[in-house]
Amino acid sequence: MVFIIDYTGDADNYMLCGYNFLSGRDTICVCCTDEKGQIHSDVVNFILTCNCMFQVFKIDEALQADIDLIVGFFAGQFYTKCKDNQIAIISKNEWAKGKIGFSRKDGTSVIIEESIKSAILRMETDIDKQLSSQNNTISLEDARQQYYARELKKDLIKNKFIDTEYAPIINSIITYYHSTQPLSHKEKYRQALHIWGREKGVSIYQKLREMGLV
Repeated sequence: MVFIIDYTGDADNYMLCGYNFLSGRDTICVCCTDEKGQIHSDVVNFILTCNCMFQVFKIDEALQADIDLIVGFFAGQFYTKCKDNQIAIISKNEWAKGKIGFSRKDGTSVIIEESIKSAILRMETDIDKQLSSQNNTISLEDARQQYYARELKKDLIKNKFIDTEYAPIINSIITYYHSTQPLSHKEKYRQALHIWGREKGVSIYQKLREMGLV
Protein backbone atom coordinates (compact mmCIF):
# COMPACT_ATOMS: atom_id res chain seq x y z
CA MET A 1 0.00 0.00 0.00
CA VAL A 2 1.22 3.52 -0.79
CA PHE A 3 0.68 6.29 1.75
CA ILE A 4 1.16 9.88 0.56
CA ILE A 5 1.16 12.09 3.65
CA ASP A 6 0.38 15.79 3.33
CA TYR A 7 2.45 16.91 6.32
CA THR A 8 1.80 20.63 5.89
CA GLY A 9 -0.62 23.19 7.32
CA ASP A 10 -2.92 21.47 9.85
CA ALA A 11 -0.84 18.27 9.93
CA ASP A 12 -0.22 16.63 13.32
CA ASN A 13 1.01 13.35 14.80
CA TYR A 14 -2.53 11.91 14.75
CA MET A 15 -2.12 11.43 11.00
CA LEU A 16 0.61 8.87 11.73
CA CYS A 17 -1.58 6.72 13.99
CA GLY A 18 -1.56 3.18 12.64
CA TYR A 19 2.11 3.32 11.61
CA ASN A 20 2.64 0.07 13.54
CA PHE A 21 0.53 -1.76 10.92
CA LEU A 22 3.03 -0.94 8.16
CA SER A 23 5.07 -3.70 6.54
CA GLY A 24 7.96 -4.09 4.11
CA ARG A 25 5.48 -4.05 1.22
CA ASP A 26 4.33 -0.49 1.98
CA THR A 27 5.64 2.85 0.72
CA ILE A 28 5.55 6.08 2.76
CA CYS A 29 5.85 9.37 0.87
CA VAL A 30 5.85 12.47 3.12
CA CYS A 31 5.36 15.94 1.66
CA CYS A 32 6.41 18.57 4.23
CA THR A 33 7.69 22.09 4.71
CA ASP A 34 10.59 23.15 6.94
CA GLU A 35 8.00 24.23 9.51
CA LYS A 36 6.64 20.66 9.69
CA GLY A 37 10.00 18.99 9.13
CA GLN A 38 9.93 16.77 12.23
CA ILE A 39 8.40 13.36 12.82
CA HIS A 40 8.10 11.26 15.99
CA SER A 41 11.17 9.07 16.52
CA ASP A 42 9.04 5.99 17.30
CA VAL A 43 7.55 6.22 13.82
CA VAL A 44 10.98 6.46 12.19
CA ASN A 45 12.34 3.53 14.21
CA PHE A 46 9.40 1.35 13.20
CA ILE A 47 9.73 2.29 9.53
CA LEU A 48 13.41 1.33 9.59
CA THR A 49 12.62 -1.96 11.31
CA CYS A 50 9.78 -3.02 9.02
CA ASN A 51 11.82 -2.06 5.91
CA CYS A 52 9.05 -0.23 4.09
CA MET A 53 10.09 2.32 1.48
CA PHE A 54 10.36 5.85 2.93
CA GLN A 55 10.62 9.08 0.95
CA VAL A 56 10.53 12.72 2.08
CA PHE A 57 9.83 15.62 -0.26
CA LYS A 58 10.48 19.13 1.05
CA ILE A 59 7.91 21.65 -0.22
CA ASP A 60 8.88 25.32 -0.49
CA GLU A 61 6.78 27.51 1.80
CA ALA A 62 5.74 29.58 -1.22
CA LEU A 63 4.20 26.48 -2.82
CA GLN A 64 2.22 25.37 0.24
CA ALA A 65 -0.98 26.88 -1.20
CA ASP A 66 -0.63 24.41 -4.08
CA ILE A 67 -0.10 21.36 -1.86
CA ASP A 68 -3.24 19.71 -3.29
CA LEU A 69 -1.69 19.82 -6.77
CA ILE A 70 1.65 18.53 -5.48
CA VAL A 71 0.07 15.63 -3.59
CA GLY A 72 -2.10 14.93 -6.60
CA PHE A 73 1.02 14.77 -8.77
CA PHE A 74 2.64 12.14 -6.55
CA ALA A 75 -0.62 10.19 -6.39
CA GLY A 76 -0.76 10.25 -10.18
CA GLN A 77 2.81 8.94 -10.42
CA PHE A 78 2.08 6.00 -8.15
CA TYR A 79 -1.32 5.45 -9.77
CA THR A 80 0.16 4.91 -13.22
CA LYS A 81 2.87 2.55 -11.92
CA CYS A 82 0.87 0.51 -9.39
CA LYS A 83 -1.37 -2.38 -10.33
CA ASP A 84 -3.55 -4.22 -7.83
CA ASN A 85 -2.32 -1.75 -5.24
CA GLN A 86 -3.97 0.77 -2.94
CA ILE A 87 -2.95 4.41 -2.60
CA ALA A 88 -3.96 6.44 0.43
CA ILE A 89 -3.62 10.23 0.63
CA ILE A 90 -3.38 11.28 4.28
CA SER A 91 -4.31 14.92 4.87
CA LYS A 92 -6.11 17.10 7.40
CA ASN A 93 -6.00 20.24 5.29
CA GLU A 94 -9.06 21.96 3.90
CA TRP A 95 -8.55 20.86 0.31
CA ALA A 96 -8.96 17.18 1.26
CA LYS A 97 -12.17 17.50 3.28
CA GLY A 98 -15.22 15.91 1.68
CA LYS A 99 -13.21 14.02 -0.92
CA ILE A 100 -13.27 10.21 -0.90
CA GLY A 101 -11.11 9.06 -3.82
CA PHE A 102 -11.66 6.76 -6.80
CA SER A 103 -10.72 3.35 -8.23
CA ARG A 104 -10.19 1.63 -11.56
CA LYS A 105 -10.99 -1.83 -12.92
CA ASP A 106 -7.52 -3.33 -12.41
CA GLY A 107 -7.93 -3.04 -8.64
CA THR A 108 -5.89 0.10 -8.04
CA SER A 109 -7.68 2.69 -5.94
CA VAL A 110 -6.95 6.05 -4.34
CA ILE A 111 -8.58 7.01 -1.06
CA ILE A 112 -8.32 10.15 1.09
CA GLU A 113 -8.26 9.85 4.89
CA GLU A 114 -7.01 11.75 7.95
CA SER A 115 -4.68 9.03 9.31
CA ILE A 116 -2.82 5.88 8.31
CA LYS A 117 -5.06 3.89 10.66
CA SER A 118 -8.34 5.11 9.15
CA ALA A 119 -7.00 4.42 5.65
CA ILE A 120 -6.11 0.83 6.58
CA LEU A 121 -9.49 0.28 8.26
CA ARG A 122 -11.28 1.63 5.21
CA MET A 123 -9.36 -0.77 2.97
CA GLU A 124 -10.55 -3.72 5.09
CA THR A 125 -13.84 -3.67 3.21
CA ASP A 126 -12.04 -4.51 -0.02
CA ILE A 127 -9.90 -7.10 1.78
CA ASP A 128 -13.03 -8.76 3.18
CA LYS A 129 -14.42 -9.02 -0.34
CA GLN A 130 -11.23 -10.73 -1.49
CA LEU A 131 -11.33 -13.19 1.41
CA SER A 132 -14.95 -14.08 0.66
CA SER A 133 -13.87 -15.42 -2.74
CA GLN A 134 -13.15 -19.16 -2.95
CA ASN A 135 -11.00 -18.74 -6.06
CA ASN A 136 -7.84 -17.90 -4.14
CA THR A 137 -7.53 -20.57 -1.44
CA ILE A 138 -4.97 -23.24 -0.48
CA SER A 139 -5.27 -26.30 1.72
CA LEU A 140 -4.42 -26.02 5.40
CA GLU A 141 -1.74 -28.69 4.87
CA ASP A 142 -0.08 -26.54 2.21
CA ALA A 143 -0.36 -23.55 4.54
CA ARG A 144 1.28 -25.56 7.33
CA GLN A 145 4.14 -26.61 5.06
CA GLN A 146 4.65 -23.03 3.87
CA TYR A 147 4.80 -21.85 7.48
CA TYR A 148 7.41 -24.45 8.48
CA ALA A 149 9.44 -23.71 5.35
CA ARG A 150 9.41 -20.05 6.38
CA GLU A 151 10.55 -20.92 9.91
CA LEU A 152 13.34 -23.10 8.51
CA LYS A 153 14.65 -20.21 6.42
CA LYS A 154 14.48 -18.00 9.50
CA ASP A 155 16.63 -20.48 11.47
CA LEU A 156 19.13 -20.75 8.62
CA ILE A 157 19.55 -16.97 8.55
CA LYS A 158 19.97 -16.83 12.33
CA ASN A 159 22.67 -19.52 12.25
CA LYS A 160 24.48 -17.75 9.41
CA PHE A 161 24.66 -14.35 11.11
CA ILE A 162 24.61 -15.15 14.85
CA ASP A 163 28.42 -15.08 15.20
CA THR A 164 28.99 -12.07 12.95
CA GLU A 165 28.87 -8.32 13.43
CA TYR A 166 25.34 -8.45 12.05
CA ALA A 167 23.93 -10.44 14.99
CA PRO A 168 22.13 -7.36 16.45
CA ILE A 169 20.18 -6.87 13.20
CA ILE A 170 19.27 -10.50 12.48
CA ASN A 171 15.54 -9.75 12.77
CA SER A 172 15.93 -6.94 10.25
CA ILE A 173 17.73 -9.31 7.85
CA ILE A 174 14.96 -11.89 8.22
CA THR A 175 12.34 -9.23 7.51
CA TYR A 176 14.32 -8.13 4.46
CA TYR A 177 14.50 -11.70 3.15
CA HIS A 178 10.75 -12.34 3.47
CA SER A 179 9.61 -8.93 2.22
CA THR A 180 11.79 -9.00 -0.91
CA GLN A 181 10.86 -12.49 -2.15
CA PRO A 182 8.67 -11.20 -5.04
CA LEU A 183 11.47 -8.91 -6.27
CA SER A 184 14.14 -9.58 -8.90
CA HIS A 185 17.78 -10.18 -7.90
CA LYS A 186 18.66 -6.64 -8.98
CA GLU A 187 15.83 -5.14 -6.92
CA LYS A 188 16.80 -7.22 -3.88
CA TYR A 189 20.38 -5.99 -4.19
CA ARG A 190 19.29 -2.35 -4.45
CA GLN A 191 16.96 -2.78 -1.48
CA ALA A 192 19.81 -4.17 0.65
CA LEU A 193 21.95 -1.13 -0.17
CA HIS A 194 19.00 1.17 0.56
CA ILE A 195 18.50 -0.36 4.02
CA TRP A 196 22.06 -0.86 5.28
CA GLY A 197 24.27 1.27 3.07
CA ARG A 198 26.73 0.07 0.45
CA GLU A 199 29.32 -1.81 2.55
CA LYS A 200 26.95 -3.65 4.88
CA GLY A 201 24.28 -4.05 2.23
CA VAL A 202 26.66 -5.78 -0.19
CA SER A 203 28.05 -8.02 2.57
CA ILE A 204 24.60 -9.11 3.80
CA TYR A 205 23.33 -9.65 0.27
CA GLN A 206 26.34 -11.80 -0.63
CA LYS A 207 25.96 -13.95 2.49
CA LEU A 208 22.29 -14.57 1.69
CA ARG A 209 23.24 -15.33 -1.91
CA GLU A 210 25.77 -17.90 -0.74
CA MET A 211 22.89 -19.61 1.08
CA GLY A 212 20.76 -19.56 -2.05
CA LEU A 213 18.20 -17.27 -0.42
CA VAL A 214 18.39 -14.36 -2.91
